[in-house]
Amino acid sequence: MRRILELNLLVGLMLFGSVFYINGQNRQRIINELYLPKDAPVQIIGRELEGRKFEDRRRDKRISGVANSDWIKHLTFEVKNVSKKNVSYIRITLTVPQQKQMPGEMVYEVSFGSRNGTDGLISPGETAKIKVRENDFLFWEKRFKDWGVDDFDHVFLELRTIYFDDGTGWSLGREIIQDPLNPRKWIRVDQPKPNLNSRKFFLDWSFYHPSGKMPDFFCCRQAPRLWSVDGGSKNQMLVNARVVQIQ
Repeated sequence: MRRILELNLLVGLMLFGSVFYINGQNRQRIINELYLPKDAPVQIIGRELEGRKFEDRRRDKRISGVANSDWIKHLTFEVKNVSKKNVSYIRITLTVPQQKQMPGEMVYEVSFGSRNGTDGLISPGETAKIKVRENDFLFWEKRFKDWGVDDFDHVFLELRTIYFDDGTGWSLGREIIQDPLNPRKWIRVDQPKPNLNSRKFFLDWSFYHPSGKMPDFFCCRQAPRLWSVDGGSKNQMLVNARVVQIQ
């Protein structure tokens, strides 16, 4: 009888330890909607985590919910096309703040479709569900472990880019169109002609990306800093930034 009681006690302790371990990983996770304008052609109308509603608390643009350490992998966004055009591509970024040994802020991409418009469309009034691609999550999971980051609770969300199937688009609040001379490039509708004689530059903070390439469109959360440069290349690369010539 005593042996049975000891065995039951041991099993109970094991189960209690398992529950404690699981609950220890589940805690409040925060999405700070840094840039999600109400007049954007696409709106986020839902946030899910493994089939359930993610949001259980909201304060201004901060949305929080209880989730495990791999919450980014299971986080799903429901987006709606509120424009009058067919949407062929959507790009949303989730930025992880710099911590521990990270060289800078790191970015997950959540996207729909493809840049060349061959992977489906979202018609006006229709919705779609999008999430971080599995390959991207696994790539960053390994990098975060290399940097000593086992878990993080906070990301900044930004709606970055939207392409339509008629060669027009939207990027950070501005209208864009495909470059007639290079369909792979998108330019602002109101973009001024470059002044090659200008000697002013600004520091365009960038993020490390698996492709090793700079993003096509990027807007600093901080105001650009004007620099006067006496020399150097327009393509000069800095640690987590690039110097870009402006008019």
